[in-house]
Amino acid sequence: MLNTYLNQTAVYRCKTGINDRGQPIYAAQIMLPCRHQPKIQNVVTATGQTIQTQHIYYTTQAVNEGDMLNGKVIMAVSTWYGLNGEAIGYKAVV
Repeated sequence: MLNTYLNQTAVYRCKTGINDRGQPIYAAQIMLPCRHQPKIQNVVTATGQTIQTQHIYYTTQAVNEGDMLNGKVIMAVSTWYGLNGEAIGYKAVV
């Protein structure tokens, strides 16, 4: 349904864990179809900190907070649901 809307690509890296120094470990990169829009937005993190994000990515593949898109860490993800209640896409802000 969203395939014609997703006319761009982004480099996606999934966070797989944390090393012994507390740094995130990421899986190998893959190219992900998406729609990218520059937009400044404030996001409140789970710790209560307010962070200003500068990009929004729309995709049909599930992404999570902490993963990376185009070298930037995803700060928040929201799910789009279709009329039948199924997830049809995701909005990630970085």
